[in-house]
Amino acid sequence: MTWFAEMDEILLDAFVAEDEKGNRHDGTWTSTAFDNIVKECVEKFGHVIDKENLKNRQRTLKTNFAACYDAFRGHSGFAWNPESQLFEAEPEVWKEIIEANSNAAKWRYTLIQNYDKLERLFANDRAKGKGAVSAKEKSRQWREEENVDLTNSSIHEVESPDICVEPNSNSPTNASSQKNSDVSCKSDSF
Repeated sequence: MTWFAEMDEILLDAFVAEDEKGNRHDGTWTSTAFDNIVKECVEKFGHVIDKENLKNRQRTLKTNFAACYDAFRGHSGFAWNPESQLFEAEPEVWKEIIEANSNAAKWRYTLIQNYDKLERLFANDRAKGKGAVSAKEKSRQWREEENVDLTNSSIHEVESPDICVEPNSNSPTNASSQKNSDVSCKSDSF
């Protein structure tokens, strides 16, 4: 399926609308969101589109946005201009950004349509800070951790509270609340 700029704009508007309705939880779209977006896109595009088409396009948009967004992370002195649809900065700022990340050079002259919508939808999904790692990096770390020998790990025993059962009663009570009563108590450990 070939996507055009107008289609991306309709798709992103639909995602924003579903986000405003609360149909995304912790960065994950609900089935209702996808159903609504499919319906809207079919109506506006005039041809059949399915959930997988939407997911694939979302993945492409998100990947392209991430490349752009990450190229500028940690830098200042630049701004995205919604009219020109370009990042703008003084030449010395561009030089600094490109020296830090050579992939940033392409964003000097590449139009970024709907950046404001992309940022709203996907910026919070980007790892931030010193210890930030991508999903691919985290997956590699987990695979490496699976090879860790756990035979010398220690298990800490936890002492259980004293539980008392009164005669002719099925409800346990805390032993500390029993004073001078004729109740048998037993302290069990797990």
